[in-house]
Amino acid sequence: MELKLLNVARARIGELRQDYEEFLKSRQLRQWTADDKRFQPMQDFTRKHNLLSDYEPFFKQWSAEEMANVGLTLCFQVDTMMNKYMESLERTFVTQGGIKERMHQARTGYRQQQDNRMTEMEQTISTLQQQLAQAQAEAAQWKASYEDLKQRALDAYRKQEEEIKRLKKEMEVNNL
Repeated sequence: MELKLLNVARARIGELRQDYEEFLKSRQLRQWTADDKRFQPMQDFTRKHNLLSDYEPFFKQWSAEEMANVGLTLCFQVDTMMNKYMESLERTFVTQGGIKERMHQARTGYRQQQDNRMTEMEQTISTLQQQLAQAQAEAAQWKASYEDLKQRALDAYRKQEEEIKRLKKEMEVNNL
């Protein structure tokens, strides 16, 4: 679409250029060429100035011939810039494709990123589940060890308690 609009703009610039050329011919004014001493300074000026305010001070000073030649030069320069821009757009189109292709590529790329991220997360979840199962197994071992140790400690405590009771009875019997 941009290429089409640029072609329309180029056609309009071409028409304006023809109008300037006809203006000069109809009034028997000279169209400046590279051999004219005024040509190069005018080209240098138009290359450096692209605002209307840059030209306004000269509107009353320049003759019709000067104004038409400046207008023609601006038309040629704009056409040259448009051609270069169109060539870059065409290169971009050839190398990267059109907007639909780039949109499809961007969407496909985004989906691929999401798929990769999902795969990565699934792998992380799997790893974490394995680590959790391993930690739970270790916790179960620790709990079993703790219960065994607790039972042995209780058994030892009960034996000591019985021993203390027995010794107290012995002492009571011997003291009587």
